[in-house]
Amino acid sequence: MPAYIELFHGRTDPKEELEDWGSPGPIFGPLQFVHTTYACHIKFNYADESQRHGWLNVTEDFVYYDGVYYGDWSVFTELSDEPKRTFG
Repeated sequence: MPAYIELFHGRTDPKEELEDWGSPGPIFGPLQFVHTTYACHIKFNYADESQRHGWLNVTEDFVYYDGVYYGDWSVFTELSDEPKRTFG
């Protein structure tokens, strides 16, 4: 069963105090696995063998990706019927 990672509650400055939910982030997947190392890195392998692996860094308690700090991330196994952003 494939897995997906979704990032959310994004901000461009990690010290920014959000009064709302922040910006939505990307969804990575489908993935073979997700692995966290010492709460510093989120590692994953794509289910599609043409894409091998990915790596996200956790910095100042945020997942950092493409210039944005995300306060939350979630792993799930099924995409909903709503259109979502998928990045790989």
